[in-house]
Amino acid sequence: MLILDYVLPVFERYEVSVGADYNYRAETNASLEKDPRFFIDDYALINARLGLAPTGGPWSLTLWSRNLTDEYYYNNVTNQLDTIGRYTGMPQTYGVTFSWKP
Repeated sequence: MLILDYVLPVFERYEVSVGADYNYRAETNASLEKDPRFFIDDYALINARLGLAPTGGPWSLTLWSRNLTDEYYYNNVTNQLDTIGRYTGMPQTYGVTFSWKP
């Protein structure tokens, strides 16, 4: 995992924060027996965020995106009653977070 964060003062009263993180998972096998049906390809995920807050103030507003490149990936494979199930990871998501710390 690689995380980059940068805070930049703006107009002496506010701070803008910019951040990103990169997560890589190497190829793996979900089976102890190394069964090829349980092979999971490697994948990389990039998340990003942009925030605004008053300098030393009680609140912050952050725009964020997870899985920025909309990578399609499997994060698990299971075997239940002779049926193999593959679980996909989350697609690209985005949102806004407002925080208040009195």
